[in-house]
Parts: sequence; structure tokens; C-alpha cells
Amino acid sequence: HGNNFLKTMLRLSLQQPDKQLTVVNDQFGSPTWSKTLAAQIIVIIKKEAQGVFHASSEGHCCWYELAMAFLKEMGVDHNIEPCTSDEYPTPTERPVNSILENQHLKNINLNLFENWRDELSGFVKEYKNLLIEEAVS
Repeated sequence: HGNNFLKTMLRLSLQQPDKQLTVVNDQFGSPTWSKTLAAQIIVIIKKEAQGVFHASSEGHCCWYELAMAFLKEMGVDHNIEPCTSDEYPTPTERPVNSILENQHLKNINLNLFENWRDELSGFVKEYKNLLIEEAVS
């Protein structure tokens, strides 16, 4: 529910297919599906695990790569070009590297996360029709 990067890319690509969009390709992170994060938190609570946990999908990508993978998975034509952070200034300064490693979860054998691409595929399979309906309304 609500707005997010993927929904924005989908909405703009469907509503303005000829408009060229630019997305930064020099900021990296691990896109994480909230469904998997919620399941991970439940496991940590049930197992009464303690400590500081990083909890994110495995692997990493830049925003541009995420947008491209998502729209391809959705089967939506798009007109997206990569740019640098300097070429796309925003009021909010974002870190170049926000990649997390789930080492503590792995050490205690509780890591549920898959590669972000696999989780993205699951997200699209589950919500594709709803996402398109919302984007065009």
C-alpha cells in the first residue's frame, strides 16, 4: 500500500510511455520485500534471538538496475536511462552504498532472505494485476 519507487516507475512508464525517465545508477542497496522482512522478524521473535540484525534481501543493485528488472518482470515497455546522482539532485542526500549483510542471521541459521531478483519475481507474481490496475487509475 502507498507509494514507493517501483510503483512510481510503473505509473510513469504506463501513463507517459514516451517520456524519458532518468534513474540513478551510482547508489547501491539491497531491495527488500516487506513480506519477507515481516516473516524474518517473526522468526527472530519466535526463536527469541538476540542481538543486532541486518535484514535485507541477498545481493545488491543500483536504483536503475532495480527499475529495469521490475519493469521487465512486469512486461511493461519503458524509456529509462541511467544517470549519476550529480545529474539527478534531490533535497534528500542518499548514501552511495546502503548494502547490508545478514551475517548475524546467517551465523544463527535463521536467514530467510533470497536474492533480491527472486523476491522481486515473487512480488510481481503476487501483485502484478493489482499494481497495473492501481497505476492506470
